Amino acid sequence: MNAILPADESTPLRIAVLMAIYKDARFLAEQLASIRDQHYPNIELWISRDCDTPEIGRILNDYAPNFNRFTVLRGPCRGGGRGEWGASANFLSMVFNQSIQADYYAFADQDDIWKPDKLSRAIEILTTIPSCKPALYTGRSELADMNGKPFGMTPAFDRRKPSFQHALVQNLASGHTSVINHAARTLLCEAKIKDIPLFDWWIYLIVSGAEGSVYYDSKPYVLYRIHDKNATSTYTSLPDRYKRLWKHVASGSFKSFRRANIEALQQARHVLTPHNRNRLDAFGLVLRSNPFIQLKGLLASGVHRQTYFSTFRLYCLTLISRWLPGA
Repeated sequence: MNAILPADESTPLRIAVLMAIYKDARFLAEQLASIRDQHYPNIELWISRDCDTPEIGRILNDYAPNFNRFTVLRGPCRGGGRGEWGASANFLSMVFNQSIQADYYAFADQDDIWKPDKLSRAIEILTTIPSCKPALYTGRSELADMNGKPFGMTPAFDRRKPSFQHALVQNLASGHTSVINHAARTLLCEAKIKDIPLFDWWIYLIVSGAEGSVYYDSKPYVLYRIHDKNATSTYTSLPDRYKRLWKHVASGSFKSFRRANIEALQQARHVLTPHNRNRLDAFGLVLRSNPFIQLKGLLASGVHRQTYFSTFRLYCLTLISRWLPGA
């Protein structure tokens, strides 16, 4: 699991930027320009076109000459009607593509705006970690409106350190902020899971489950654009966040995401440490119908969210979700 090393020490470590594209071309040019204008010099851009449009093709042709390497791939085309699952399949198709080789891999949405030092900041952190150890850099985002104007911040996940116990019940790794090293990419390939609802959550689960290094940056380096076609949306106000949470619980997606993660982790348990396999097995009890067994599983696994109140809320929602429609 050693990293791909550059030809000599004077050559900057290579970053492969993996961008998944699906239909909407409105903000693509601005995002490509922000990647082109990164301060970090050695960037290769790989784009997976998943059900795109002629307008997207024109924009890609315009920007291709601006990059040392600009490669467009045909995506798995599983986005229609599958929401987050389709986007995750598109990103993971690039993770598993062995023609893509670099020292680090950054994930890019087609509608955000990267600040110029976004990649250099990630590499600054990741190069402090031994190349043989799986590592994930992720962080907070600055919210932007349709016109790219900042108006707020995503919630901070810096109260408690990243861990597998946290990853089992909450995701702090937004894909558009995430950068992994080659050892983490190798680990994901060893896990062999290609079908998962949220690929960024999956990366957090696998890296933390293997006792890799996860660094959460409280300073934002990405403008996360909020618009009507987001695959997943971030709500800024506390009432909106609670409304979103209740929607996930009532619709059953809260339970279905959790079940999908547990089932995938069981298939990939060979990459987890023994302690984390035990935590996974204990957490798997929450899928039982008996609330006392569910509670036992939560306590034995040691899972927690960022605050004590949100952890208590998690326990309550887990115990009542079996009586809700769609759960």
